[in-house]
Amino acid sequence: MEPGHLDFVDVGEVKLSLVAAPDGDREPLLVSAPGCSIRLAADRTFGAEVPRRELTSIATAREWARQGLGSALLPDFVLEPDLASGALVTLDSDAPPLALRLVWLRGREPALRDVLYAMST
Repeated sequence: MEPGHLDFVDVGEVKLSLVAAPDGDREPLLVSAPGCSIRLAADRTFGAEVPRRELTSIATAREWARQGLGSALLPDFVLEPDLASGALVTLDSDAPPLALRLVWLRGREPALRDVLYAMST
């Protein structure tokens, strides 16, 4: 399907932070599978020259980072407990936030309005 058949609205942002265990390795960069929005952000932020290890999910990347096996670019909503406990620390990074985006087929706006209304009540 061509992108011209799609409409979208941005509904928020998710902050991304590069994290690692305090005394753990900083390399490789622990990434999720290609096509994942967080993987795309990591590729865009760090480029192809950074050594990386592809894992199955952001949950796996978080756990490997906690174990000191590399660093991971992760969304803020999964980091709060680990940052508060000191299991992970933030590293310098210029990662832009991810847009939370609703995407739908053009012409389906009435159905989308119904869904958004149901979610807001």
